[in-house]
Amino acid sequence: MDREVFAKRHGFLNYEQMLNNSSMIIFDDGVRYLITETPKYFLAWIESYPEYPLGRYSTFAEAQTFLLAAFKEAEEASPMNIPVRLVSAFGEEESSFEGSLV
Repeated sequence: MDREVFAKRHGFLNYEQMLNNSSMIIFDDGVRYLITETPKYFLAWIESYPEYPLGRYSTFAEAQTFLLAAFKEAEEASPMNIPVRLVSAFGEEESSFEGSLV
């Protein structure tokens, strides 16, 4: 997915504006795991893979709790090779949830 399209899809004028409204929660081996406050929700996502958002949450704390727990679980399962898509077992339609996992 084009980064500009991704940003506009979540309510931003462009990708730079979206990054400016994001907080990096985890930086692992060059990969940034982010939470972005959008006009309607907090979005957990991986910068390298915007086509696979990890979830939408009502609060920053909920998004952060999910992201840290998912990362820890992935790290414990495979410490040398953390999968990029932490929640691949969940549905693909990221708009089908509210304050929960994708």
